[in-house]
Amino acid sequence: MLALFDLSRDSLGEDGALRAVFYLIIFPTGFFLIQIYTEGLFVGLAFGCLAMLRRKHWLAAALLGVCATMTRAVGGILIVPMLVHWFRTGDWMDLDMEWRQIFHQGIPLRPFYHFILAISPLIAFLIWKFSYLGLMFDYIETNFFGRGFLSLGYAYYAWSEAFRTMLDGTNPQHTAYYFTEFIGLAIGLVACNAVFKTHPEIAWFSIAVVLISWGSGPAQGIHRYILGAPAIFIALSQWGRNPVFDRAWTIISILLMGMLSMLFAFNMWVA
Repeated sequence: MLALFDLSRDSLGEDGALRAVFYLIIFPTGFFLIQIYTEGLFVGLAFGCLAMLRRKHWLAAALLGVCATMTRAVGGILIVPMLVHWFRTGDWMDLDMEWRQIFHQGIPLRPFYHFILAISPLIAFLIWKFSYLGLMFDYIETNFFGRGFLSLGYAYYAWSEAFRTMLDGTNPQHTAYYFTEFIGLAIGLVACNAVFKTHPEIAWFSIAVVLISWGSGPAQGIHRYILGAPAIFIALSQWGRNPVFDRAWTIISILLMGMLSMLFAFNMWVA
Protein backbone atom coordinates (compact mmCIF):
# COMPACT_ATOMS: atom_id res chain seq x y z
CA MET A 1 0.00 0.00 0.00
CA LEU A 2 2.82 2.38 0.90
CA ALA A 3 4.55 1.57 -2.38
CA LEU A 4 1.44 2.47 -4.41
CA PHE A 5 1.09 5.66 -2.36
CA ASP A 6 4.70 6.57 -3.18
CA LEU A 7 4.29 5.74 -6.87
CA SER A 8 1.27 8.00 -7.32
CA ARG A 9 2.03 10.86 -4.92
CA ASP A 10 4.19 12.91 -7.30
CA SER A 11 1.56 13.17 -10.03
CA LEU A 12 -1.64 12.94 -7.98
CA GLY A 13 -0.69 14.59 -4.70
CA GLU A 14 -1.31 13.06 -1.29
CA ASP A 15 -5.09 13.03 -1.70
CA GLY A 16 -4.81 11.29 -5.06
CA ALA A 17 -2.28 8.79 -3.72
CA LEU A 18 -4.57 7.90 -0.82
CA ARG A 19 -7.41 7.51 -3.29
CA ALA A 20 -5.33 5.08 -5.39
CA VAL A 21 -4.58 2.98 -2.30
CA PHE A 22 -8.26 3.06 -1.33
CA TYR A 23 -9.28 1.87 -4.80
CA LEU A 24 -6.81 -1.01 -4.54
CA ILE A 25 -8.28 -2.09 -1.19
CA ILE A 26 -11.89 -1.98 -2.40
CA PHE A 27 -11.25 -3.43 -5.87
CA PRO A 28 -13.85 -6.17 -6.56
CA THR A 29 -11.19 -8.88 -6.25
CA GLY A 30 -9.19 -7.03 -3.59
CA PHE A 31 -10.10 -9.62 -0.95
CA PHE A 32 -7.58 -11.95 -2.62
CA LEU A 33 -4.86 -9.72 -1.17
CA ILE A 34 -5.54 -11.19 2.28
CA GLN A 35 -6.06 -14.80 1.16
CA ILE A 36 -3.39 -17.49 0.96
CA TYR A 37 -2.66 -16.54 -2.63
CA THR A 38 0.39 -14.91 -4.17
CA GLU A 39 -1.40 -11.68 -5.13
CA GLY A 40 -0.82 -9.85 -1.85
CA LEU A 41 2.89 -10.67 -1.67
CA PHE A 42 3.42 -9.99 -5.36
CA VAL A 43 1.68 -6.61 -5.21
CA GLY A 44 3.86 -5.55 -2.27
CA LEU A 45 7.13 -6.69 -3.89
CA ALA A 46 6.41 -5.52 -7.45
CA PHE A 47 5.00 -2.14 -6.43
CA GLY A 48 7.91 -1.74 -3.99
CA CYS A 49 10.37 -2.45 -6.81
CA LEU A 50 8.78 0.28 -8.95
CA ALA A 51 8.77 2.71 -6.02
CA MET A 52 12.48 2.12 -5.33
CA LEU A 53 13.20 2.46 -9.04
CA ARG A 54 11.43 5.82 -9.07
CA ARG A 55 13.68 6.92 -6.20
CA LYS A 56 16.74 5.59 -8.12
CA HIS A 57 17.55 3.04 -5.41
CA TRP A 58 18.76 0.48 -7.93
CA LEU A 59 19.93 -2.23 -5.52
CA ALA A 60 16.70 -2.19 -3.50
CA ALA A 61 14.65 -2.22 -6.71
CA ALA A 62 16.61 -5.20 -8.04
CA LEU A 63 16.23 -7.19 -4.81
CA LEU A 64 12.49 -6.56 -4.69
CA GLY A 65 12.19 -7.36 -8.40
CA VAL A 66 13.95 -10.70 -7.95
CA CYS A 67 11.71 -11.56 -4.98
CA ALA A 68 8.62 -10.58 -6.99
CA THR A 69 9.77 -12.87 -9.82
CA MET A 70 10.17 -15.75 -7.38
CA THR A 71 6.64 -15.07 -6.13
CA ARG A 72 4.93 -14.97 -9.54
CA ALA A 73 6.58 -15.71 -12.87
CA VAL A 74 5.10 -12.54 -14.38
CA GLY A 75 7.46 -10.61 -12.09
CA GLY A 76 10.16 -11.19 -14.71
CA ILE A 77 8.42 -8.46 -16.70
CA LEU A 78 9.83 -5.97 -14.21
CA ILE A 79 12.81 -5.96 -16.55
CA VAL A 80 10.70 -3.73 -18.83
CA PRO A 81 10.27 -0.73 -16.47
CA MET A 82 13.81 -1.20 -15.17
CA LEU A 83 15.32 -1.06 -18.65
CA VAL A 84 13.07 1.85 -19.62
CA HIS A 85 14.27 3.69 -16.52
CA TRP A 86 17.90 2.77 -17.33
CA PHE A 87 17.54 4.35 -20.78
CA ARG A 88 15.65 7.39 -19.51
CA THR A 89 18.29 8.18 -16.87
CA GLY A 90 20.95 8.28 -19.58
CA ASP A 91 23.24 5.65 -18.05
CA TRP A 92 23.62 3.99 -21.43
CA MET A 93 25.12 7.21 -22.84
CA ASP A 94 28.14 6.70 -20.58
CA LEU A 95 28.90 3.57 -22.59
CA ASP A 96 29.09 5.54 -25.83
CA MET A 97 32.74 6.41 -25.42
CA GLU A 98 35.56 6.34 -27.88
CA TRP A 99 38.30 3.77 -27.33
CA ARG A 100 40.69 6.61 -26.64
CA GLN A 101 38.52 7.82 -23.75
CA ILE A 102 38.24 4.29 -22.38
CA PHE A 103 42.04 3.92 -22.51
CA HIS A 104 42.59 7.10 -20.50
CA GLN A 105 39.54 7.07 -18.20
CA GLY A 106 38.81 3.36 -17.91
CA ILE A 107 35.59 1.50 -18.55
CA PRO A 108 32.64 3.23 -16.85
CA LEU A 109 31.40 0.69 -14.29
CA ARG A 110 28.27 2.43 -13.02
CA PRO A 111 26.17 1.96 -16.20
CA PHE A 112 27.22 -1.72 -16.36
CA TYR A 113 26.29 -2.15 -12.69
CA HIS A 114 22.88 -0.52 -13.22
CA PHE A 115 22.32 -2.59 -16.36
CA ILE A 116 22.96 -5.85 -14.50
CA LEU A 117 20.55 -4.74 -11.78
CA ALA A 118 17.99 -3.78 -14.43
CA ILE A 119 17.99 -7.25 -15.99
CA SER A 120 18.10 -9.08 -12.63
CA PRO A 121 14.36 -9.99 -12.75
CA LEU A 122 14.91 -11.72 -16.10
CA ILE A 123 17.98 -13.53 -14.76
CA ALA A 124 15.97 -14.72 -11.75
CA PHE A 125 13.13 -15.83 -14.03
CA LEU A 126 15.45 -17.85 -16.30
CA ILE A 127 17.13 -19.53 -13.33
CA TRP A 128 13.74 -20.51 -11.93
CA LYS A 129 12.28 -21.42 -15.34
CA PHE A 130 14.88 -24.10 -16.05
CA SER A 131 15.12 -25.39 -12.50
CA TYR A 132 13.23 -28.45 -11.25
CA LEU A 133 10.59 -26.22 -9.63
CA GLY A 134 10.05 -24.26 -12.83
CA LEU A 135 9.72 -27.40 -14.95
CA MET A 136 7.21 -28.92 -12.51
CA PHE A 137 5.28 -25.64 -12.44
CA ASP A 138 5.01 -25.69 -16.24
CA TYR A 139 3.85 -29.31 -16.13
CA ILE A 140 1.06 -28.56 -13.64
CA GLU A 141 -0.02 -25.38 -15.42
CA THR A 142 -0.20 -27.17 -18.77
CA ASN A 143 -1.77 -30.46 -17.73
CA PHE A 144 -4.06 -29.43 -14.88
CA PHE A 145 -4.97 -25.80 -15.60
CA GLY A 146 -4.53 -25.65 -19.36
CA ARG A 147 -2.36 -22.54 -19.14
CA GLY A 148 0.91 -21.62 -20.80
CA PHE A 149 3.19 -18.68 -21.51
CA LEU A 150 1.75 -16.49 -24.29
CA SER A 151 -0.57 -19.19 -25.67
CA LEU A 152 -2.05 -16.51 -27.89
CA GLY A 153 -3.89 -18.79 -30.31
CA TYR A 154 -5.59 -20.76 -27.57
CA ALA A 155 -6.25 -17.58 -25.55
CA TYR A 156 -7.97 -15.97 -28.54
CA TYR A 157 -10.15 -19.05 -29.01
CA ALA A 158 -10.96 -19.29 -25.27
CA TRP A 159 -11.90 -15.61 -24.97
CA SER A 160 -13.94 -15.76 -28.19
CA GLU A 161 -15.89 -18.70 -26.80
CA ALA A 162 -16.34 -16.86 -23.51
CA PHE A 163 -17.71 -13.85 -25.37
CA ARG A 164 -20.10 -16.04 -27.34
CA THR A 165 -21.26 -17.76 -24.14
CA MET A 166 -21.76 -14.41 -22.46
CA LEU A 167 -24.03 -13.17 -25.26
CA ASP A 168 -25.83 -16.49 -25.62
CA GLY A 169 -27.97 -15.85 -22.55
CA THR A 170 -28.85 -19.50 -21.94
CA ASN A 171 -26.81 -19.65 -18.75
CA PRO A 172 -27.20 -16.49 -16.60
CA GLN A 173 -24.37 -17.56 -14.29
CA HIS A 174 -21.92 -17.80 -17.18
CA THR A 175 -23.14 -14.48 -18.53
CA ALA A 176 -22.61 -12.72 -15.20
CA TYR A 177 -19.20 -14.27 -14.62
CA TYR A 178 -17.78 -13.57 -18.06
CA PHE A 179 -19.18 -10.05 -17.94
CA THR A 180 -16.94 -9.35 -14.92
CA GLU A 181 -13.98 -10.90 -16.77
CA PHE A 182 -14.39 -8.68 -19.82
CA ILE A 183 -15.00 -5.60 -17.68
CA GLY A 184 -11.77 -6.35 -15.80
CA LEU A 185 -9.85 -6.75 -19.06
CA ALA A 186 -11.29 -3.50 -20.45
CA ILE A 187 -10.44 -1.56 -17.29
CA GLY A 188 -6.88 -2.90 -17.43
CA LEU A 189 -6.28 -1.89 -21.04
CA VAL A 190 -7.91 1.54 -20.77
CA ALA A 191 -6.12 2.35 -17.50
CA CYS A 192 -2.70 1.38 -18.84
CA ASN A 193 -3.22 3.66 -21.84
CA ALA A 194 -4.33 6.51 -19.55
CA VAL A 195 -1.05 6.67 -17.58
CA PHE A 196 1.47 6.29 -20.41
CA LYS A 197 2.35 9.99 -20.43
CA THR A 198 2.73 10.44 -16.68
CA HIS A 199 4.10 7.02 -15.65
CA PRO A 200 5.66 5.29 -18.69
CA GLU A 201 7.55 2.64 -16.69
CA ILE A 202 4.44 1.74 -14.70
CA ALA A 203 2.32 1.70 -17.87
CA TRP A 204 4.67 -0.68 -19.71
CA PHE A 205 4.83 -3.04 -16.75
CA SER A 206 1.07 -2.96 -16.26
CA ILE A 207 0.22 -3.60 -19.91
CA ALA A 208 2.65 -6.54 -19.87
CA VAL A 209 0.92 -7.97 -16.77
CA VAL A 210 -2.50 -7.62 -18.41
CA LEU A 211 -1.48 -9.10 -21.77
CA ILE A 212 0.52 -11.99 -20.32
CA SER A 213 -2.37 -12.83 -18.01
CA TRP A 214 -4.78 -12.67 -20.95
CA GLY A 215 -2.48 -14.77 -23.15
CA SER A 216 -2.03 -17.58 -20.62
CA GLY A 217 -5.07 -19.44 -21.91
CA PRO A 218 -8.56 -19.82 -20.37
CA ALA A 219 -10.79 -16.80 -19.93
CA GLN A 220 -10.68 -16.99 -16.16
CA GLY A 221 -9.23 -14.91 -13.38
CA ILE A 222 -8.19 -11.81 -15.33
CA HIS A 223 -9.94 -9.52 -12.83
CA ARG A 224 -7.76 -11.10 -10.10
CA TYR A 225 -4.50 -11.08 -12.05
CA ILE A 226 -4.76 -7.37 -12.88
CA LEU A 227 -4.34 -6.57 -9.18
CA GLY A 228 -0.62 -6.66 -10.04
CA ALA A 229 -0.98 -3.80 -12.54
CA PRO A 230 -0.44 -0.51 -10.62
CA ALA A 231 -1.50 1.62 -13.60
CA ILE A 232 -5.11 0.58 -12.97
CA PHE A 233 -5.27 2.18 -9.55
CA ILE A 234 -3.36 5.28 -10.61
CA ALA A 235 -5.75 5.77 -13.53
CA LEU A 236 -8.78 5.16 -11.30
CA SER A 237 -7.42 7.79 -8.92
CA GLN A 238 -7.07 10.25 -11.79
CA TRP A 239 -10.67 9.64 -12.81
CA GLY A 240 -11.70 9.77 -9.15
CA ARG A 241 -10.99 13.50 -9.04
CA ASN A 242 -14.52 13.73 -10.40
CA PRO A 243 -16.80 13.34 -7.34
CA VAL A 244 -19.47 11.57 -9.40
CA PHE A 245 -17.03 8.93 -10.61
CA ASP A 246 -15.55 8.57 -7.13
CA ARG A 247 -18.91 7.89 -5.49
CA ALA A 248 -20.16 5.65 -8.28
CA TRP A 249 -16.97 3.55 -8.49
CA THR A 250 -16.74 3.22 -4.70
CA ILE A 251 -20.30 1.94 -4.38
CA ILE A 252 -20.09 -0.42 -7.37
CA SER A 253 -16.67 -1.77 -6.38
CA ILE A 254 -17.60 -2.43 -2.75
CA LEU A 255 -20.87 -4.13 -3.73
CA LEU A 256 -19.09 -6.34 -6.25
CA MET A 257 -16.36 -7.21 -3.75
CA GLY A 258 -19.01 -8.12 -1.20
CA MET A 259 -20.77 -10.39 -3.67
CA LEU A 260 -17.58 -12.08 -4.91
CA SER A 261 -16.17 -12.58 -1.42
CA MET A 262 -19.47 -14.13 -0.29
CA LEU A 263 -19.43 -16.55 -3.23
CA PHE A 264 -15.78 -17.31 -2.53
CA ALA A 265 -16.62 -18.07 1.12
CA PHE A 266 -19.16 -20.63 -0.12
CA ASN A 267 -16.45 -22.35 -2.16
CA MET A 268 -17.63 -21.04 -5.53
CA TRP A 269 -15.31 -20.01 -8.35
CA VAL A 270 -15.07 -16.23 -8.67
CA ALA A 271 -11.61 -15.61 -10.16
